[in-house]
Amino acid sequence: MAKKKDLKDSINFACDELMTACLAVSFNKEKEAAADKLMLKIQEIRQDFVKRLSHTEPGMEPKNYFKAVIEGFGKELDQLVEQINKL
Repeated sequence: MAKKKDLKDSINFACDELMTACLAVSFNKEKEAAADKLMLKIQEIRQDFVKRLSHTEPGMEPKNYFKAVIEGFGKELDQLVEQINKL
């Protein structure tokens, strides 16, 4: 299992890359508002998943908990990438 720090770094890196893509889209004035909303959503997702890594679910085996968090983040990433591509 990866260290919490490594997982947090991976989440931050992925979110930074998505933010960069949204920023590039926001230079188009027609898509600026939609890109701004998406950037806020990315920031919320980043905060949520970093918090979830910091405070594990009581009563749940850590290995299963972190696996669920990683899978959940992967699904969120897929949805965000689709939304960015639609812009």
